[in-house]
Amino acid sequence: MNYHLYVCPKNGKGYVEHIAFRDYLHSNAAARLEYEAVKLRLAEQYRYDIDAYGEGKTAIVTSILKKAMK
Repeated sequence: MNYHLYVCPKNGKGYVEHIAFRDYLHSNAAARLEYEAVKLRLAEQYRYDIDAYGEGKTAIVTSILKKAMK
């Protein structure tokens, strides 16, 4: 896969969550470093399995989104 494109309506749930997630990581260094560590570990572990990589991120993404959407 060369590209991954995500399209959603402006101000829709997906858009709002993406912006909140981005902003939370931007303002929270500890969360940013934890997310980075998880992504690096998963990238190494699932180098050729994008589905497993994505599934592996679910727990941390959900955790960060809960905090970001408060």
